[in-house]
Amino acid sequence: YIAFFSIGLGAIPWLLMGELFSDRYRSTAASVATMANYLLSFVVAQTYSDLEKGLTTYGTFWLYGAICILGMIYVNAALPETKGITLEEIQRALSSQTNSELREASDYPV
Repeated sequence: YIAFFSIGLGAIPWLLMGELFSDRYRSTAASVATMANYLLSFVVAQTYSDLEKGLTTYGTFWLYGAICILGMIYVNAALPETKGITLEEIQRALSSQTNSELREASDYPV
C-alpha cells in the first residue's frame, strides 16, 4: 500500500503545494495538506483490519484500488495541467478562478 500510495495519490499534495498557493499562504497550506495526507494514511492503516474481516483481503484491495481509480479520475478532471507554464501564469489564472487561461498558456493538452 505505502509504495503505490506514495507514487500515486499520496504524492499529489506535495506536488500541488508549490503551484497552487501564493507565497502568502504556502506555509499554512503546506501544513494543512501535510496533516490531511498523514491523517488519511492513518485512517487507511486503522480501518484495514476491519475491512479485511468484512471484505476479505482481495475485497479490501479492490476497494482501495477503486478509490484510487476514482481519485485519479478526479485529479485528471479537476486539476489543470501546468506543465510548461510559469508560476506567475499559474497564480494569475488561479486567482481569476478560470482554467481557460491555463489551457491557453500550456503547450500541452489538458
